[in-house]
Amino acid sequence: MSAYNEDFHSHEKFELLIRAYGLPEVVDELDSLPKREWKLFLESLALTCRDDATLWSGHSNGEEIYEHIDDCDVCFKMGYRRSNTQSMPGSGGSAYHIIQQAMIEMGGPNMMMVLSNNICERLGSKISTYGRRLPEREQLIEQYSEKKVGSNSVMYHLRHTSCGVRKRSEAMDWSQLCEMNICDLELYSPNKGRFIQGKIIVQPCAPIVGIMFILEDSRGDVLPVALYNFLSDGLHGKDSNAITSTMFPKGCTIRIAEPLFKIFRDGSRGVRVDCPNEIILHDGDVERREENKEDKEETIRRAKVSGDVFLSREQHNSACESYLVGLRKADLVATLLSNRSQAYAKIGDWGGSLSDAAASLTLQPSNEKAWYRYRKASDNLIRTKVAALRITQESGKGGRSRQLLKLILVDKGKPTSETKVGWIGKSALKLKEKGNNAFKSCDYNKSVGYYTAALCVSGDVVRKLLHNWASCCISIGTYLDSLAASSASLQIKEDGKAVILLARSMMHIGETELCQSILKKYDSKFSCDMSFRQGKSELLRCTGELFDFIKVNDYREARPFDPPSFLPRWTADIEVYDAGSKGRGLRAKSDIRAGFIVLIEPPIVQAISSGNNILFATDKTETRKTTTEFIVQALVTRAKREAVLSNIIDKLYDGNRDVDTNLTLSDFLPNLASNQVLLPTHHEYSDRDRVTLSAERIRSIITLNSFGSSADTLDLSKKHDSTMYSALSLFNHSPDPSCNYSEVGGCAVVFTDRHVAAGSELTICYHPDEDVLHKLWGF
Repeated sequence: MSAYNEDFHSHEKFELLIRAYGLPEVVDELDSLPKREWKLFLESLALTCRDDATLWSGHSNGEEIYEHIDDCDVCFKMGYRRSNTQSMPGSGGSAYHIIQQAMIEMGGPNMMMVLSNNICERLGSKISTYGRRLPEREQLIEQYSEKKVGSNSVMYHLRHTSCGVRKRSEAMDWSQLCEMNICDLELYSPNKGRFIQGKIIVQPCAPIVGIMFILEDSRGDVLPVALYNFLSDGLHGKDSNAITSTMFPKGCTIRIAEPLFKIFRDGSRGVRVDCPNEIILHDGDVERREENKEDKEETIRRAKVSGDVFLSREQHNSACESYLVGLRKADLVATLLSNRSQAYAKIGDWGGSLSDAAASLTLQPSNEKAWYRYRKASDNLIRTKVAALRITQESGKGGRSRQLLKLILVDKGKPTSETKVGWIGKSALKLKEKGNNAFKSCDYNKSVGYYTAALCVSGDVVRKLLHNWASCCISIGTYLDSLAASSASLQIKEDGKAVILLARSMMHIGETELCQSILKKYDSKFSCDMSFRQGKSELLRCTGELFDFIKVNDYREARPFDPPSFLPRWTADIEVYDAGSKGRGLRAKSDIRAGFIVLIEPPIVQAISSGNNILFATDKTETRKTTTEFIVQALVTRAKREAVLSNIIDKLYDGNRDVDTNLTLSDFLPNLASNQVLLPTHHEYSDRDRVTLSAERIRSIITLNSFGSSADTLDLSKKHDSTMYSALSLFNHSPDPSCNYSEVGGCAVVFTDRHVAAGSELTICYHPDEDVLHKLWGF
């Protein structure tokens, strides 16, 4: 028996179990493992037994059963089959006698009967195959096919365990890695400086928590791979097939950096990946047939249907992924917009040219012609309007972007050529051809008309995709993406819904004047559109509520009131400053009276779930609510896609790095200066260096910066919420805070509790419980 048992008191006992019931080749391998890997192997076995005992017993409180397990080594005692009445060295007596005593301590005679007769047998059976070797290729594929349906039996080996998580915080330098073969993988080895490469040989699936597929290397060796934090909203099963197949198509080549080869919850082996930056995907080897027009239209239709299903379930991140799959196939609409952008440029309408080029890029970011036209239109618009920009240029970030948007969205007149009624019903391809011929003949106004007609004929489904994508972006707080999507929809065809979505996007990022100007511009055109009138009324009410809040003499006395459904973002005259040993802080730039609102901020991400759905977390004595894991999944997934979000999250305190004190408040709030005009916030549109965030670092940031009830209670029968704000997290803690906050209209509203002099720090109370303060923040 190995002598390594100083850090984990059950190591020795679980080693007895694996030696008594494990496969001989697994026992031999255990003897050859280094100290670190030996401990990880046995910790994985211990966590598996503990979680399974809890789940199989139907025990309602995972925290309580964990504590009993630690106190009396229940898992070790349950590991002996009831029929085995012989004593083993180190067991402390016969297995049946020990089980009786342990079960009475855990829950009385009833619990004893359930566990001793049933679960004890199941644990012994599981240990007998734990860590089994990988089967041959065909057998592994057959086993995978049986699991692919997404049954609950697949859930457990995808659960979260401390020994199976890569704790990486830095970006991966692929140039420093060398390739290794699957056959050279060793259990729980860190595999520093190495990577594996192979092809995906099955359609991926998402049984419960993560994405699964089988990888085959150049030698023909195969192994299962499980990816975490690549899907959000708890998406799994058949609902995820379209998205997972698009993300990781069968036949593509994939590289996995420093692969973690571990034992999954079901006892099988495979590689687990927790961070998207640990993977490089090459789809050049994917067998693809040439898609015709009908194929692409069907893909767009299916993407809308699946996205609408996710939207109806409020799975907004998954809906965004589905809608983007469809929009990327909208070749004809993207080409028409790009061509019309060129025609607008020829007649000197740089605002129209920029809008169309941006809309084309929103659909297909790889369109090089659209990028050229976008940059040319942007440069010329600034040059030709430079005098006006100098006169009206506002101080602070976002001034030029604000003026550009005003010129494009508000001051721009009607299209150069109106769509003729006779063109409706014509073939979009024929209208496009006529537009091309008119362009070649230098009749640019006519070509604009033909392209506009073609968009009216062919763009309805794409417009609906853009509408729904914009709605989902507003729901998850990516307002710059909703701005780009709604603007692109308006370029295809003007309608009241797109106008409301655009105005609401402006309002959410604090651009209330632009919001009001856009509504005023389209007021007469859509005066008979009921949805436009209702949306306008709601937006004006919410904007009015903002000014009412700010004007009120004392916000503390103004409550309760009838809260609006949402509020514009707003900040008072406050600033970020160097708070010395506390890092960053916020302070007043001028005197602020008591009861004055200093910040209104919507969350970056929020999750609410019922307590009966929990995930076991990395700590052996804790349960982490699904809200926390949902937020981690959502932020990892979104950070992989969104450059603006990644840059903001990267600036927040993670408990390890020194914070940058030379930042302004606008650096923590998405604004017009955060992104290129009228383009989504995705990395492929960004002109900044890409920020890579690991799942472990994001989890640390969430732990230190999120607000909600999930860390405050262990009552699993209640709902738990967790919310993440960027600017609100800059407030330092004080037991005697100068500010308080509440949630109104989906936003955090921070207001002063007393008079705050210019230059004084603004503080809040993180938590009233001193134990919680000490545990999470060290106060």
